[in-house]
Amino acid sequence: MRKTLLMMGTGMLFMMACRQPPGATEEAAAAHFAEVRLLSKGRVCIDKVSAEKLMQVTGEGKSNSHFYAYSVRFEDSIQLAEKETLQKWDKYFQFDMEKDWVVLSQGDSIRPVFFQPGVKMSAQISEGVLVFEMPAAAIPDSLIYLNSFGSWEALQVQL
Repeated sequence: MRKTLLMMGTGMLFMMACRQPPGATEEAAAAHFAEVRLLSKGRVCIDKVSAEKLMQVTGEGKSNSHFYAYSVRFEDSIQLAEKETLQKWDKYFQFDMEKDWVVLSQGDSIRPVFFQPGVKMSAQISEGVLVFEMPAAAIPDSLIYLNSFGSWEALQVQL
């Protein structure tokens, strides 16, 4: 009888643990709009961002354009030991990386009008926000990264 009660108590404890909501016992992983993992390089994460949170809208009436914003995060799986290589990557990321992004919409290619790099908290993580201005009726089809720096692969993400 004692063994039966002990087993029932253990079974109830196990069932209660299984009913915990996801993330109750462990940290839930952040879900991204798009995530591309590159073998032996790292990953690129893309999230949609509200352009109104980034930019002030001025003027009255309807606009002939609409802004789409995307947060882009490069997470390098290998810590760069060479200071010169790290400096080249940081310079590219701050000043030239935005030129490598294109949004495709109904056969048109549209370059970003604005890029705001984020604060660099780690040598392995670079992030920022790209903003694209598109005609009001247009909807982005794909986001393409051309990779002129050469350390990552070219990417295409269906939106």
